[in-house]
Amino acid sequence: MYYCSKGLTVTEIANILNRDKSTVSRELHRNSISEEYLPKGKEMDSVTDEYINDFIDKLNKRPRKCLGWKTPYEVHYNKVLHLT
Repeated sequence: MYYCSKGLTVTEIANILNRDKSTVSRELHRNSISEEYLPKGKEMDSVTDEYINDFIDKLNKRPRKCLGWKTPYEVHYNKVLHLT
Protein backbone atom coordinates (compact mmCIF):
# COMPACT_ATOMS: atom_id res chain seq x y z
CA MET A 1 0.00 0.00 0.00
CA TYR A 2 1.37 3.40 -0.93
CA TYR A 3 0.68 6.61 0.90
CA CYS A 4 0.42 10.19 -0.36
CA SER A 5 2.18 11.42 -3.46
CA LYS A 6 5.57 10.42 -2.04
CA GLY A 7 4.61 6.77 -2.46
CA LEU A 8 5.47 5.83 1.11
CA THR A 9 4.64 2.30 2.17
CA VAL A 10 2.87 1.37 5.39
CA THR A 11 6.24 0.17 6.72
CA GLU A 12 7.84 3.56 6.08
CA ILE A 13 4.92 5.36 7.71
CA ALA A 14 5.14 2.99 10.70
CA ASN A 15 8.82 3.85 11.06
CA ILE A 16 8.07 7.59 10.92
CA LEU A 17 5.36 7.23 13.59
CA ASN A 18 7.33 4.71 15.63
CA ARG A 19 4.37 2.30 15.46
CA ASP A 20 3.87 -1.32 14.46
CA LYS A 21 3.17 -1.83 10.75
CA SER A 22 -0.08 -3.72 11.37
CA THR A 23 -1.33 -0.95 13.66
CA VAL A 24 -0.68 1.71 11.03
CA SER A 25 -2.38 -0.35 8.33
CA ARG A 26 -5.44 -0.98 10.50
CA GLU A 27 -5.67 2.68 11.54
CA LEU A 28 -5.26 3.91 7.97
CA HIS A 29 -8.21 1.79 6.95
CA ARG A 30 -10.34 2.37 10.04
CA ASN A 31 -9.89 6.11 10.36
CA SER A 32 -9.15 7.17 6.80
CA ILE A 33 -6.08 8.97 8.04
CA SER A 34 -4.74 9.28 4.55
CA GLU A 35 -7.53 11.66 3.58
CA GLU A 36 -8.57 13.14 6.90
CA TYR A 37 -5.16 14.10 8.26
CA LEU A 38 -2.80 13.90 5.31
CA PRO A 39 -4.67 14.80 2.11
CA LYS A 40 -3.45 13.46 -1.23
CA GLY A 41 -0.64 15.55 -2.58
CA LYS A 42 0.63 16.70 0.82
CA GLU A 43 4.38 16.34 0.92
CA MET A 44 5.66 14.23 3.81
CA ASP A 45 8.61 16.62 4.10
CA SER A 46 6.16 19.31 5.19
CA VAL A 47 4.72 17.19 8.02
CA THR A 48 6.18 18.15 11.40
CA ASP A 49 6.50 15.98 14.49
CA GLU A 50 4.01 18.30 16.20
CA TYR A 51 1.46 17.68 13.43
CA ILE A 52 1.94 13.90 13.65
CA ASN A 53 1.63 13.94 17.45
CA ASP A 54 -1.52 16.06 17.13
CA PHE A 55 -3.31 13.57 14.90
CA ILE A 56 -2.14 10.64 17.05
CA ASP A 57 -3.66 12.47 20.02
CA LYS A 58 -6.92 12.98 18.10
CA LEU A 59 -7.05 9.29 17.19
CA ASN A 60 -6.46 8.24 20.78
CA LYS A 61 -9.32 10.46 21.91
CA ARG A 62 -11.79 9.13 19.32
CA PRO A 63 -14.44 6.82 20.87
CA ARG A 64 -14.43 3.24 19.56
CA LYS A 65 -17.37 0.88 19.33
CA CYS A 66 -15.09 -2.08 20.19
CA LEU A 67 -14.15 -0.33 23.45
CA GLY A 68 -17.74 0.26 24.52
CA TRP A 69 -17.58 3.79 23.10
CA LYS A 70 -14.62 4.64 25.30
CA THR A 71 -11.50 6.18 23.84
CA PRO A 72 -8.17 4.32 23.70
CA TYR A 73 -6.88 7.02 26.09
CA GLU A 74 -9.65 6.26 28.61
CA VAL A 75 -9.00 2.52 28.43
CA HIS A 76 -5.22 2.84 28.71
CA TYR A 77 -5.14 5.39 31.53
CA ASN A 78 -8.43 4.33 33.16
CA LYS A 79 -9.62 7.95 33.09
CA VAL A 80 -12.91 9.33 31.82
CA LEU A 81 -12.64 12.15 29.31
CA HIS A 82 -15.35 14.77 29.08
CA LEU A 83 -15.35 15.32 25.34
CA THR A 84 -17.62 17.98 23.92
